[in-house]
Amino acid sequence: MRHLFNIVLLTLFVLSQVNAQTVTTGRVIVKDSISLNGRWIQGITSDSTLTDAGTNILATAQALKAYADARTFSIKDSSGILRDSSLTIDPVSRELAMAPYVAGDVNTILRLFTNNGYGLSVFILPGLNGGGILTDSIYVDITSSDGVLTQVAKAPGYFISVFYAKGYAPFKVKARLANNSTIANYTLKAFRLSDRDFIDGTTYNVYQWAYHGDTILYHLKHIYSTVCLDGNQWPTADSLPTDPASLAKVSIINRTRKACLNVTGFRNQSILFPDQTTHFRSLRTGTLAYTVRGYTLSENNGYTLHALSNTVKVTVLKNGITYENVELQGNPGSRRVNLDNSVTDLTIILEDK
Repeated sequence: MRHLFNIVLLTLFVLSQVNAQTVTTGRVIVKDSISLNGRWIQGITSDSTLTDAGTNILATAQALKAYADARTFSIKDSSGILRDSSLTIDPVSRELAMAPYVAGDVNTILRLFTNNGYGLSVFILPGLNGGGILTDSIYVDITSSDGVLTQVAKAPGYFISVFYAKGYAPFKVKARLANNSTIANYTLKAFRLSDRDFIDGTTYNVYQWAYHGDTILYHLKHIYSTVCLDGNQWPTADSLPTDPASLAKVSIINRTRKACLNVTGFRNQSILFPDQTTHFRSLRTGTLAYTVRGYTLSENNGYTLHALSNTVKVTVLKNGITYENVELQGNPGSRRVNLDNSVTDLTIILEDK
């Protein structure tokens, strides 16, 4: 009886001390529930599947570890089989998500992510063509199809630089390089690398030469895969004109709605889509070649060239005077324009008829 009386006194003491009291005992047996911080706990489970989980049941650490080990790197596919998982984008919410990885398909992990067209890698490379490192900055603006703008400026003396633009493909890439150097000419080459699934995006391989005071401006469109910008300076004596007056101003203008203009020559190569223009200076001797083609933009495959769907007109002006006015149809092939010392200004205009 004394033992039972002591237990009753202890119970009454515990119930009466509701604030800031510590009770030490060997074991406590609870047949129904226990209240912790206002929440009733009715049980503890060691089931590693957590199928009997509830709002009033605690799981043991062993059960949680077993559950996590079984599912950290695998999820169920549509047939209920556990598969390795891969990062992708939910097609409805457009948020990052996990998807089953198909065994034996080494490209699945990346393809689900790549096919959503999210993100663009851009490399800026200094002097890989044998020239010196630039002494002026390169400025790059990247705009995704959903309006995300990424801006990067690379100061002189940089080494290989990589950055990642967010947003959904296709992307527009603008690059600008002004030559303020008095001892060197600049080149800026833009080219595309195949993406991880070797999906062919727009095959850009363009370059432009800039004398002192010139600005190189690229406006690349419909980009899906990695873009590289390779900038160089060329301080060689034979590349530096002694007299800036010996240079001719060149303007190439594409005013069409459906034609693509590819210009090569004067140490420059440019690809101009509708409503695009390029300006540069050139030595007064040399030949400029250009090709006019129709093109079609396609999902994940950049553009494909084909015959002109309508007649276009090319006007060539030398020193503001019309030198040539020709209409082109179908597959007109490459055309050439020659310069000589008398030409200080050359303009080529492409228009719909």
